[in-house]
Amino acid sequence: MLTRTPKLYLLVALPLLPLVAAAQTTSGNLGDNAALRYWQAFAQLPRPSPATAKIFDADWNTMPFDAAVVKYLDEGATALKLFHRAAKLEHCDWGIDSEDGPATLLPQVQKARELANLASLRARYRMEKGQDAGAVDDLL
Repeated sequence: MLTRTPKLYLLVALPLLPLVAAAQTTSGNLGDNAALRYWQAFAQLPRPSPATAKIFDADWNTMPFDAAVVKYLDEGATALKLFHRAAKLEHCDWGIDSEDGPATLLPQVQKARELANLASLRARYRMEKGQDAGAVDDLL
């Protein structure tokens, strides 16, 4: 009976080897995944409102920076801080299941667009204020 036990363990362990190998190839630190930081940034985006919609319905490249726009930029500062932190990370795994092919869902795309719009708007604001280095950071 003792000679069969190691074989039984081997039969149970063999299917698990790919999982062990995959775990060894990643750092094991979820904080190193930029996608998780981007999701945090998405959660900190300013809440949509009619005034916010007007900001991006207008031509963001020429619109004046009135009080509503400046307030929106202030409310988005935390989202942009997290955005910058995520962009510095090398590894980004969104966990996309491509099994559905062209019908694959990408729920992060709309929030990423909103965050990119916010970053572009703040970059333009910073350029107008002479904060060129900050503007370049927002664009990169």
